[in-house]
Amino acid sequence: MLIDSKGKLFGRISIVDILIVVMILGVIGGVGYKFKKSSTSTPFAKKDTVQVTFYHPEANNYVEGTIKAGDIVRDKATGSVFGKVVSVSTDKAVSVGTNSEGQMVNTSNPRQRSITLVVEGEGIYKDGKSEQGVSFDNTDFFVNSSVELRVGDTTLWTFIKNLEKKG
Repeated sequence: MLIDSKGKLFGRISIVDILIVVMILGVIGGVGYKFKKSSTSTPFAKKDTVQVTFYHPEANNYVEGTIKAGDIVRDKATGSVFGKVVSVSTDKAVSVGTNSEGQMVNTSNPRQRSITLVVEGEGIYKDGKSEQGVSFDNTDFFVNSSVELRVGDTTLWTFIKNLEKKG
């Protein structure tokens, strides 16, 4: 007989032991498959120095003095760290409105300024035919993506104007 009265296969191995081993191997295989198929980068992936330019068209004037070079910049939603502010520049605010004829025109509010932030940090730069962007803390970002930034005590709703690999 293949299984004896004690439930052992060939009198040596329990069927329960075999099922436990098969389940453990299945879990290990499933976890390995998920890591292989996911876009999650390993902690050992080589990171590039990346410069990201963020643009905010209409910030209140008081925001201009709250952001300084060296401030840490992070994505408010995911907490991903982009790096540190390299430079901050401001210009006239860019608003779109309608004139008396109902046409769309660019206007500017004197109580607001546009802000351009240049940020430098460590990320995985992707420059391929199907995908061009940067991964910061396993979150992918692309040019023209809208991002809510947290810079010190300031929150800005910006979009990514440029991504550039340095060095």
